[in-house]
Amino acid sequence: MQGKGLIQFFLVTLIIVCLYQLSFTWVASRVEKSASAYAESAVPADADPAQRSILVAEKRYEYLTEKANETVYNIGIAKYNYEEVKERAINLGLDLQGGMSVMLEVSKYDLIKSLSNNPKNPKLIAALDAARTAEGKGQGDLIDLFVDAYEQQNPGSQLVSLFNSRDNSDELAATATNAEVRSFLADEAQRGINSTYTKLKERIDKFGVSQPYITLQESTGRIIVELPGVDNPKQVRKLLQSTANLQFWETYTIQELSSNLTSANEALRTALEGGVDEIAEETPGDTTQAAENGEFFAQADTTAGDTTVESGLLNDTLLADEPLTDSTDAAAGPLINKVLLPPGSGGPVIGYVNVADTALLMDYMHREEVLNAMPGDCKIMLASTPLPDNKDLYAVYAMKTKLDGTGALLEGDVISKAYQDFDPTNGTPEVTMVMKSDGAKAWRRITSENVGSFIAITLDNQVYSAPRVNEEIPNGRSSISGSFDIKEAQILANILEVGKLPVPSRIVQEDIVGPSLGAESIRVGLISLVIGLLMVVLFMIFYYSNAGVISDIALFANIFFIFGVLASLGATLTLPGIAGLVLTMGMAVDANVIIFERIREELAKGKTMVKAIADGYLHSYSAIIDANITTLIIGFILSQIGTGPVKGFAVVLIIGILSSLFCSIFITRLILDRMSRKNKEVKYYTSMTKNWFNNVNINFMGKRRIGYMFSAGLTIIGLVFMLSSGFDLGVDFKGGRTYTVRFDQPVEAESVRTYLTNNFDNKIQVKSFSGNDKLKITTSYKIDETTPETDSLVAVALYQNLTSFYTGDVSFDTWDSSYKESQMKVEATVADDIQQSAGRALAVALLAIFVYIVLRFRRWQFGLGALVSLVHDAFMVVALFSIFKNLMPFSMEINEAFIAALLTVIGYSINDTVVVFDRIREYLRESRSGSIKDIFNAAINQTLSRTLITSGTTLLSIIVLLIFGNDNIQGFAFALFIGIGFGTYSSIFVASALAVDFYRRSDRDKAADKVMK
Repeated sequence: MQGKGLIQFFLVTLIIVCLYQLSFTWVASRVEKSASAYAESAVPADADPAQRSILVAEKRYEYLTEKANETVYNIGIAKYNYEEVKERAINLGLDLQGGMSVMLEVSKYDLIKSLSNNPKNPKLIAALDAARTAEGKGQGDLIDLFVDAYEQQNPGSQLVSLFNSRDNSDELAATATNAEVRSFLADEAQRGINSTYTKLKERIDKFGVSQPYITLQESTGRIIVELPGVDNPKQVRKLLQSTANLQFWETYTIQELSSNLTSANEALRTALEGGVDEIAEETPGDTTQAAENGEFFAQADTTAGDTTVESGLLNDTLLADEPLTDSTDAAAGPLINKVLLPPGSGGPVIGYVNVADTALLMDYMHREEVLNAMPGDCKIMLASTPLPDNKDLYAVYAMKTKLDGTGALLEGDVISKAYQDFDPTNGTPEVTMVMKSDGAKAWRRITSENVGSFIAITLDNQVYSAPRVNEEIPNGRSSISGSFDIKEAQILANILEVGKLPVPSRIVQEDIVGPSLGAESIRVGLISLVIGLLMVVLFMIFYYSNAGVISDIALFANIFFIFGVLASLGATLTLPGIAGLVLTMGMAVDANVIIFERIREELAKGKTMVKAIADGYLHSYSAIIDANITTLIIGFILSQIGTGPVKGFAVVLIIGILSSLFCSIFITRLILDRMSRKNKEVKYYTSMTKNWFNNVNINFMGKRRIGYMFSAGLTIIGLVFMLSSGFDLGVDFKGGRTYTVRFDQPVEAESVRTYLTNNFDNKIQVKSFSGNDKLKITTSYKIDETTPETDSLVAVALYQNLTSFYTGDVSFDTWDSSYKESQMKVEATVADDIQQSAGRALAVALLAIFVYIVLRFRRWQFGLGALVSLVHDAFMVVALFSIFKNLMPFSMEINEAFIAALLTVIGYSINDTVVVFDRIREYLRESRSGSIKDIFNAAINQTLSRTLITSGTTLLSIIVLLIFGNDNIQGFAFALFIGIGFGTYSSIFVASALAVDFYRRSDRDKAADKVMK
């Protein structure tokens, strides 16, 4: 073996590097186990289970925060604290440790309005609303849809009249065409996206979560953020979606608006009793218009608030009183005492609203009769959080917007610094804000002019505090304090410190995995990995005797190197990644099987052991390299199109292939050479397997027409099912929301489905999930709505419809944090993009493999036969998913993971085909006698042992995933099982059979040409 010394040096170096890299994972795990033990002991065991889990998480976070800058790993020449160790440890994906993944899209709706010279122009609003409706249905990009809608609604009008101004005259000429305006808007959108991405990176860097991931998709302009381990999605949504629009407002008091509200109530009652018009069921599309335009209810996500805040420097009266439910000042309803509950005493709170009634309140407040009864400068906002003693009620405030259009008293751009501090009076966390010099002067003037009045501090149209001004504040400092914890105060300070986002952004795709589901995934993954490894190890020993032991040593080394490289690259290990590892174990023995079978052939020719090993390796290289390069092509395509778990699978697949090649070719060779030099016997079979596959002579090509008929028949059946019953599309392919919900008792999926169909969504899907107390609920309810509050409204509506299936009272907060184990949202536009991306990936994969086969084997017959067989295998997987979609006890969804499985099947199938083609090429080079059919038969029979052994070990690994995997992985494994089975079949009866027929047709054409000549 040439270069043995260099290979040994590289091997030792690789082992040392992998041990070093993996040591960080071991240390991090040790610290985290200590943190968990500390947290469990610090919280009383008899505490309320729902609250205890929250307290344990807080104690664990405190422990790890203390260790963040403390040395936990000392190797002599370097010391590392926990934060540094964690950064170098293997990343666990969200599906393994819990966490949150979101895809953000800059709100082009708000961007276009902000660029307009008149944001209230009716023509602008009409075109924008039409475009947003079309975008919600996945009909295209909002800017293109807006321009098209404007041109359709206003034939002959020029868009430039809406956007040209003194501020942008250099970028947009007064004579610009609609096409130039479209280009201008697209350029501004890209600038807004880049700036938003930069600001979000700053926020996430300050967030304190370990191993965050944020990237900008250049092709779509969307921002992907993954935050592993976070257990408070509300905080994350606030961190990512808050524009940090901090404002200070003068407020109305209930005394000032009492008569107006009474008049509004009476006018609304008259209108409703008279049947003037029906109450809109949906929340208005845009609720952020200024009061001067007649809209006075400001947009706010009433369930996303996380803190109840007060001013530490002012005398606060926020939420001091409970609502009066028996007031007789106005007859009950439809507004007062029905939707808007009056406050108990005077102050800035004009009423309270139940979380379930916020949409109805929005509708009432936008009605013309109510608008006419209220002051023209009035703008309504909600508190950022519910009442401390009643989590279903939110305070309602009325701001004075100034009739001159200047809006708030003071804007947040005057803040120079914000940081988390503690209230000196009671030691609770607070956020201190320091103003710039001009802001300090303005704040001094405002407080001096409003002594005795109330000033509301708002962030993104949510009221955080509404204190009374007792005296002038001269130093430009203010604080927000109240009932939030240190983490919440740090997040708020972070948002204010980084500053305002240039354009609002919204979450268009969201995936939340609770820690309990993550722990279950780890358990399932490890069981599958261990059992799969054990089965492959035992089979190799059973079939190849002590040569199988050598192969197993290489297999263990392969797994070690995969984890070491994952740690070195900072890659993420996901549940599909573990599945990829199990699959890799089955495929890892492929190279050794090819080599061992070749060595057996050489030994059968009477060669010495040393010569047989050398020739066996020499004749195996081309098949091994070709087979693995085609699979690598698939891995690289997956890594480019995939996100999250799919990308994790692709990374493990790529690393596994490269590591398998190294271990099979070099480590196995080193051991075999060493044993042969020491005259130690190496057996490549046992007494039972010695004669397996010897002298096999099956006329496969003579039976190819039977294969054609079988494939054609199954194709017809598949087409019938696909056209008649279709597929079970996942939310990432059709859009919608999926919730994994746990109950406190066993529940029947059909009973829940029937109830939700009648009361929530008539197209809802409900399936059992990993036990009789969990359900997977998929709904398209309100998925076309893109307003920020929609997510919260849907969650609340689902919760309200599920409460009857619990044995006890479960609050929304408890359900949201403990019983809702995961949720996923994909908007229609993203679903369309995923479908198109999947289609492109499949097309690129097939084309790339076809080109490689043609170039490598220099015969179009091979390339075309391989291409048809790959399409055949992919179709069979898709068809069987349609046929069995209602028969399997696990999910048969067509989703992003299914596409990953489909691409893997293509890679595996071509791997098998290439080995057969390689032997055919060898026989053709040797100019063997006989027909082309005989040559193909000989090659297939000669490689049959390799085909069946490799397929068998791989299928064994997949069967383990099917048996021990959870619902998240079983559908993926089933697709692989079908695909690999058909891949083995098609390498003989489709790829090879078609190549034979193409050869025969080509020979007939050549013969005909000779006759013609």
